[in-house]
Amino acid sequence: MNQSLVRSELKSHYVFLSLLFALILTGCATANFSQTGTFKASPRDENCDFVIYTTSPKTEFEELGVVDINQGWSGVKTMDEVRELARPYVCQNGGNGLLVWGVHPGGFYTKAIVIYISNKK
Repeated sequence: MNQSLVRSELKSHYVFLSLLFALILTGCATANFSQTGTFKASPRDENCDFVIYTTSPKTEFEELGVVDINQGWSGVKTMDEVRELARPYVCQNGGNGLLVWGVHPGGFYTKAIVIYISNKK
């Protein structure tokens, strides 16, 4: 068998196995939404922008629901990851804020509250 053909096949296998390993390490975190309270806000654009809070906002807000974050293999450790997992729920339910509060002892985010802050003072 031609050595260059063998090298090419081995390289293809190496690339495939590297990609598979990376996929396994990153895992796929998911999120679920549960509506809370009685306040309803109008749905927003699917790529809406919203503010993330780690402490309660200094203004009144309405709670729209809770996002439970189910960890993948590597867990959700950054606000960017939380934002992307929660975005569909925030936007579909008319939220303009996300109050992140549940943190697992390993440093993984586990819960967030979708909120609506009125612009009226």
